[in-house]
Amino acid sequence: MKISFCHENEMKESDYINVGSQPSDKLPINVYRHGDAHSLDWLCEDNKVDEILAINTLSHIDKQDVEQALQNWFNKLKPNGILKIGAIDIHLVSKLFDNTKIDFDGYANCIWGAQNNRRISGIDRTTLCELLLKYKFTIIIKRYDGISFYVEARKNEN
Repeated sequence: MKISFCHENEMKESDYINVGSQPSDKLPINVYRHGDAHSLDWLCEDNKVDEILAINTLSHIDKQDVEQALQNWFNKLKPNGILKIGAIDIHLVSKLFDNTKIDFDGYANCIWGAQNNRRISGIDRTTLCELLLKYKFTIIIKRYDGISFYVEARKNEN
C-alpha cells in the first residue's frame, strides 16, 4: 500500500491511496479517502504501508502534533518502508526575509500559504531530519529546491 497526502487536484497515480482533508463524492474509495493526516489508524494497521508521500503536509498539522504524526507514520510503514516529505524550509524563508531577499508579501505567502490553502505550522530541514533520526529512520536523500526541501527516509527494520 502507498499513501499520498494530497488535495483533490494533486492526486498521484492509481497505485496510491490519496488522502485529503476534503470529502469527495466524485472519486472512488480505492483512489481517494477523506481523512486525518495526523494519524493513519483509521486507514490501516501498523506495518502495512510501503510508502508515504507527504508533500506540504506537515505545514497543515499543528506544530505540537508533528512528532506524533511522524511516530504514527513510522508505525504504519513496513520495515524498509519509505517516507517522502517535502516542505518549505521555515528557517530559510525567515533568513531570506531578514536579509531583505524577499518582501513581506512573499514572506507571508511562504509562511501562511495562499488564502485557500492556509498553513498552520512550519518546519525546517534540520529539525525534520533530527526528528526522523529520533524515530529510527535512515535518511536516504535530503536536498533543497529553492526555499523548499525534500527528504526521503527509510524505516529501519528494528
